[in-house]
Amino acid sequence: MLARGDATQSQHTRQRVALPQEALAMMLGVTRQTLSKELNALAGEGVVSLGYGRIELLSLDALQRMVSTG
Repeated sequence: MLARGDATQSQHTRQRVALPQEALAMMLGVTRQTLSKELNALAGEGVVSLGYGRIELLSLDALQRMVSTG
């Protein structure tokens, strides 16, 4: 959802989401450590790339498949 922007939920996705892990963890209701572990797993699978204060989406299709399969 963050890749689609604000409440308008644009049809176009952003490749990069500028957001500190701490803020994202708070939005999701998890600890920063738990989020970091999950993001690193996604990075290991080549789905995302992590940088300081940003998450780059490398495979939106893979993320959407993960969401739909649970």
